[in-house]
Amino acid sequence: MNGSWGRSYKGVYSSFCRDYDNLLSSTYSNVLFIVSAGNTGIGGIPSIIQNPSDCKNTFAVGATLSYGKYIRSREKGIEYLADYSSRGPTSNGRIKPNIVAPGHFILAPNAGVGARYVSGTSMSSPVVAASASIVRQYFEEGWCNTMSCCGTKGCGVTIKPSGSLLKAILINGAQPLTGGVQSIPGSFHDNNQGIGQLNLLNSLPLSEVNNVGLILINDRKIVNGAEHEYIINVDTSNGCTSDLRVTLAWYDAPGAVGCTHCVMNDLDLFIEDMHGSEMFYPNGLSYRNKKNTAERIRVPTLTEDFFTHLYCNADYICIPLTDCTV
Repeated sequence: MNGSWGRSYKGVYSSFCRDYDNLLSSTYSNVLFIVSAGNTGIGGIPSIIQNPSDCKNTFAVGATLSYGKYIRSREKGIEYLADYSSRGPTSNGRIKPNIVAPGHFILAPNAGVGARYVSGTSMSSPVVAASASIVRQYFEEGWCNTMSCCGTKGCGVTIKPSGSLLKAILINGAQPLTGGVQSIPGSFHDNNQGIGQLNLLNSLPLSEVNNVGLILINDRKIVNGAEHEYIINVDTSNGCTSDLRVTLAWYDAPGAVGCTHCVMNDLDLFIEDMHGSEMFYPNGLSYRNKKNTAERIRVPTLTEDFFTHLYCNADYICIPLTDCTV
């Protein structure tokens, strides 16, 4: 579901966010609500992400520039963020936008006059919404078994994905922009591009098309104080050099209006190597993340197997997703 609208609360958790987060966590947990981040980013001002893209359970999308013949004079191309794309973080420190997608100089239908070129995050969020629909169809057509994907239509079973699983898939496959903000260097896991740019080919296994292995957990309950552990067996015998990406996403209960610590159910994701000598934490941090309801870890070089840990200090449904070539 796409929402190309917004208003400014300067990233403050509002009563509208309470309503959105409540509905998505309690009534419509199968829905991924994708929202444009806003077009107030010129000047690089932080914390101007628009509402409702600043809510915990909504999925905020920023805009990159265009590609090929759609690059206009003095524009650097699709690996650069459009300078007008609204930036995070929220006032309580959550990463926003979640990801970015092409939104500049997009050919779109125009009522009564055919089509015209339009720019803005209102164009990039429908790109992500359409991609999320493809991901949902992928699961419903049986491309996966209950915990792993076989990569051909009908090779597995029908899975009804939660909104959080769709979110995790899109985040897990996102790739960092190599450019930055038009001409300003940037990095992924920041509040310009979030986790990075949408890339479905990097998100789902397709037999004879890509070399992506996918392990998934959909709607698994974890109780307060529990820790779930998963062993990831890395196989590089076929010459695979892909990185390991693990993403955890969940729909959180609504917080209080104006909250400074808005996460009600704090889940933590971390990875350690089999020898226990090295730890990896999410979202570019060197410690457990206490602020976000989506956490991704990326291990760029695979030489051994890993333990994936999921820790919870609140009773909630959580959806970790492991995407790796194994």
